Amino acid sequence: MSEDDTQGLSPMKSLKWENFLKLMRDMGFSYDLSTAESGPVRFDPPREGDRPITFHKPHPDSTLRPVILKEFAKKLNAYYGWSSDFRFTSMSVPNTSVEARAEISEGVCVLTYNPLNTNDIIQSVQNDGAGAIAVFIGTTRNSFKGKVVTRLEYQAYSKLAIKTMVEIVRTAHNTVTRSNHHPAPNTVPSLVSCTVHHRLGTVPVGEPSIVIAVSSPHRKEAFIACEQILEEVKQKAQIWKREYYEGEKEEEAEWKANNS
Repeated sequence: MSEDDTQGLSPMKSLKWENFLKLMRDMGFSYDLSTAESGPVRFDPPREGDRPITFHKPHPDSTLRPVILKEFAKKLNAYYGWSSDFRFTSMSVPNTSVEARAEISEGVCVLTYNPLNTNDIIQSVQNDGAGAIAVFIGTTRNSFKGKVVTRLEYQAYSKLAIKTMVEIVRTAHNTVTRSNHHPAPNTVPSLVSCTVHHRLGTVPVGEPSIVIAVSSPHRKEAFIACEQILEEVKQKAQIWKREYYEGEKEEEAEWKANNS
C-alpha cells in the first residue's frame, strides 16, 4: 500500500505551506507570524485549555507531502480527539461535521443536515415586545462566474462552529444599541431574540443554506443586527463549502472558505 492509500478514503495530496497556514487559521488556530517562515511554528488551539501543537516547516522545499500530513493528523487526533483520517487538502475540513444546537438567553444557533423551515425559524423569534423581525435567507444560486452551479455542499468543524455562532449572537446583543429616535428605559433591550440556522451537507439550487431571524422593538436595530450576524458568521464560523458545476468532474470540486 502506498503512502497515499487509506481504506475507503480518497488519496491525500501534497499541500503548499501557505495553504496549510490558511487551513490552520480557518480551523481557529492562531500562531506567531514571525515564526511562520522558519523553524518550528506553535499553533494555539481555538478552545481554551487545550495544549498548543507544533509543526516544523520543511526545508528547503516547504511543500507538505502526504506522509508528513498523515503524521500531523495523528497528532491532531492525540491532542484534540479529531479523526486520524483527517484529510488535508487545499481546503479540508475535520471529520466532525455533525448536527449541533445551542440555546442561550439571546437566541438559538443550529447546524443541521435537514432542510431549513423558514416559517418555523421566523416564528421562533416572535414576541409581543417585538415590533420588527428582520430575516435573511441565503439560497443556492444557479451560477457562479459564468459557470452553471448544480448544487453546494457544506461541512463544518461543528464543535467549534456552534460556539463561534453563539459568540456572534451574544456580541450582536451586546453591541447593537437602540437608535436615538426610539429612546426607551434601559430595561427594554435593543434586541429581543436572534436565531441562526445553517445547513450542512448537500443544498440544491433554490434551497436555503442559512436563515437568520432577529426580532427587536424597532426595525433599525433588527436590520443592523441581522446583517452583522450574517457577515460575522461568513467570516468567522468554521464552515466550508464546495460548489459543483455542470460539465465538470465532481471529484475536482474543492472545499473553500464560506465567505463569498
